[in-house]
Amino acid sequence: MATTALRKGPQYPARLHAHPTAAGRSGCRRGAARISGRRPLNGTSTNKLSLSIATFNARTIARETDLAAIIEEKSHIACDILGLCETRRQKELYAEWKDGSTVALGVGEDPRNVGGIGFIVSKEWSKSIDSLDVSRPRIGVLTINLQKQQTLRIIQVYAPTSAADDEEIERFYDDLEEEINKRSTYLVVMD
Repeated sequence: MATTALRKGPQYPARLHAHPTAAGRSGCRRGAARISGRRPLNGTSTNKLSLSIATFNARTIARETDLAAIIEEKSHIACDILGLCETRRQKELYAEWKDGSTVALGVGEDPRNVGGIGFIVSKEWSKSIDSLDVSRPRIGVLTINLQKQQTLRIIQVYAPTSAADDEEIERFYDDLEEEINKRSTYLVVMD
């Protein structure tokens, strides 16, 4: 059975190291969810299952160099799945990165490309992806197959600010509620 432990603090968890994070903060283990339990491999033995999830406000990933910098920084932290918001891309990207990670980045809303959601999934967990949708600018959904019939749905959101009009805010929460109500064994919502 999986358990979840949440730590309080900024969005970007990292090991203590000398390099500043992409957000300009020094590394710390905050804001991460770690899910652990047992997972049978090859149908015989039971091995430890550990999944670390984090979220990061990217500010922009419009160019490949921006993405390369974030993936480089991700290599310094203990994170299997990194949810991204505010990608501000003009077109969607679904790709396998050089290190074997799965990268999915959505587009921002017109006309300023505000928003945009994405995920970077480590090579080890990429083979467990059941579905991955970053087609909406404010809500992205990643579904991971865990074991037997168990699934983990991770919903990455970029919520509208109080400056947004009421219609946009209402539409966002209606879409979010619809995603939350879909069936899965475990659910994590990240902002």
